[in-house]
Amino acid sequence: MEEFLERQGYSRIQIAIFWVSAALFMIFITLFIPAKYWWFEIVLTLVGIPMVALISRIFAASQSFLYNISRWKSVVHTGVAILLVPSIMTTIYCVCYSDYIKSIPSDDYIVSRIDIKVERIGGSSSVGNEWKYEHAINGIPIKDGEFAAFNIEQPFRITSTIIEDDDVDDVGKVTSSKCYFRKSGDNIGKITVTNKVKVAERGGSKNRSSYAVFLVEYKIIRSDVGRYEAKKIYPDTFDFFDVCFYDDAKNVLELVILSFGIECGIIAYVLLVINKSKKRKEQLQREREDAQRQKFQDEKRTFVARLGGKRLRDVAGVPENIIYSDGKPIDEGDEKYGSFTVYVTYNGTCFHSREGCCSSYKPVHYFDARKSYRPCLKCKHRYIDVPEWHIKYLELQKEARKYEIEE
Repeated sequence: MEEFLERQGYSRIQIAIFWVSAALFMIFITLFIPAKYWWFEIVLTLVGIPMVALISRIFAASQSFLYNISRWKSVVHTGVAILLVPSIMTTIYCVCYSDYIKSIPSDDYIVSRIDIKVERIGGSSSVGNEWKYEHAINGIPIKDGEFAAFNIEQPFRITSTIIEDDDVDDVGKVTSSKCYFRKSGDNIGKITVTNKVKVAERGGSKNRSSYAVFLVEYKIIRSDVGRYEAKKIYPDTFDFFDVCFYDDAKNVLELVILSFGIECGIIAYVLLVINKSKKRKEQLQREREDAQRQKFQDEKRTFVARLGGKRLRDVAGVPENIIYSDGKPIDEGDEKYGSFTVYVTYNGTCFHSREGCCSSYKPVHYFDARKSYRPCLKCKHRYIDVPEWHIKYLELQKEARKYEIEE
């Protein structure tokens, strides 16, 4: 597969994103789609894998449309895009839920009367005497003597809630384990469920350790008398895809495939637009760089023509007796910098034209001294302007370095 993708022009990052996306896609199919919908798994795989390959290529190519991002960020972005599929399925589940509830067939339902008996079996007498009792089957409130319709194919749980009715309500709540009706056997006609509920005192320090224990007994007795007034007891949870693909739903499969296709199409379109924008920016950048290179070459040719084959010092008019050291001119003479030599003391503020004047023995270049010192009044040394040929020579050197021309 990898060799095939390489032949199709996929880069390494595109291939990596393809494998991550395909793995996420197959995990989603395996975990969320029941085995009985194997035909839908095949259709989704045949449609999805090529689409994943397309998205991987486009997505990887457009990841750096704003900045160059790392490979793991590119993979994370692709994973987020793939996770849009279960979000669409969840939306379909929510849309279909109410219709699915109404469509549950009544053939497997039996109507039973609920007889409830509450008995206090222990505890201390200081808890309280006024109590409220609440009962629910799979979250549906039920009262003593009411009728309920149970699906014999589905389990149910009974929740008992006992509340002490005073200023600070003390509450005890217990939910039974799963209970089942059998299609045949002893409990097809009746079933008994008991919950043991403990209510502990929460108010005040005086009775904090007090409690009461109740035994709540539910007798569920089959009866056809109340079938028209019975409350329908639904299971705690529903199979995700049973809701999405229930028989009475119209065009759900088409809706799923269409939603998936629209999602992939939107992603592909957005990424194509991003990729086009990126290419346009790259084209503009290349044009700017080409223009800058052309400008650089034109300026370089102009500079070379200005030199006319001469040396920089000749063009600047530097005298023949001048040599340069550390960017400063030196002429003939016995002193360190020739006629450009002046002397300073280590702690003084003046520069001197004669060595030894005012104990000045440190030689420095005049161009450096004039920046930090004033001329000595005894030596009568005056400021001298920096020669034009020196200024011009430094400018030519700077331009030569810019255009990578050796002197």
